[in-house]
Amino acid sequence: MMHKGTLITVFAMAFTLFGCGSTDDCTINLPRKIPLGSSQKFAEQVLQDCGYTYSFDQKSSKIYSLKRGEARGAVLQSWSASISIDANHQVNQVSVKKEFTGP
Repeated sequence: MMHKGTLITVFAMAFTLFGCGSTDDCTINLPRKIPLGSSQKFAEQVLQDCGYTYSFDQKSSKIYSLKRGEARGAVLQSWSASISIDANHQVNQVSVKKEFTGP
């Protein structure tokens, strides 16, 4: 059975390591801000406006992007987005996911 002090220490360590992450509206709504059928240029502009760095891979016809978060404790939470572009240079898929880096 855990002592009350041990339990509090475990919660304090978890909070320090993982922190309370916040997500801005732009990141949460990125798939809605870049609707399917949008132009590649429009998608790149939205990424830039939302604070993402990005590059277009011509071989896979995808825009890869990253938005670094703030370090919260020992862990850094970032967001990555992948946007597929069709032959007509229009968006046909948008995905966003959290990424954590740290010790």
